[in-house]
Amino acid sequence: MRVGTIRREALRLMFASLGDMLETATLAELYQNSQYAVYLAGMDAAINRALYRLQSVLPKGRVELTSPAVTGSVATFNLGNISDFDGVSELREQTDTQYAAHAYRWEGGTTLVVPLYRPDRRYVLLYRRSVKPIEPMADDDYTLPIPDALAALIPYYVKAELYEEEDPTAARAALEYFDTSLSRYQYEGESDQPQFVCKYSWEEL
Repeated sequence: MRVGTIRREALRLMFASLGDMLETATLAELYQNSQYAVYLAGMDAAINRALYRLQSVLPKGRVELTSPAVTGSVATFNLGNISDFDGVSELREQTDTQYAAHAYRWEGGTTLVVPLYRPDRRYVLLYRRSVKPIEPMADDDYTLPIPDALAALIPYYVKAELYEEEDPTAARAALEYFDTSLSRYQYEGESDQPQFVCKYSWEEL
């Protein structure tokens, strides 16, 4: 979803009674409108705070690990090229017919150590993702790198922050909707995740 869409939707939530102008005016015109300009000026910081909250429920990233440094049966992988990496969730050892969780040791920085490495197997890393904050006055056409279902919640968070003085009751309702939807998204996402049997634990090695 584009940042401009989120900005416009947040204004729609705050000014539902003035929907005609919000539907017909361009974003450039809305920036020049004295009624909306003060809210638009505060939106980017609120959007970034919403993104920080949304990180916890983002679908996990997935990457196949290649080109390790191998010493005996221990492989070391450099994860520095994963731009949205925010932490290891799981390492899978895969063949053509099966997969299982595999032990690893995270050494901080960008280094992942994998014991009992076998070059004939595939190693797939599931990782927690981060979202880079948008720049101040980000372009309206910039598309957020998150699912639209999550991006659609951001206008409610924006309203909760920016409309608190104008209408505290409406602001609280918007935040409650955001929090409830976030919890539901997280629960449904977790319930869809397959379960894996740990093939090795680090303590056993």
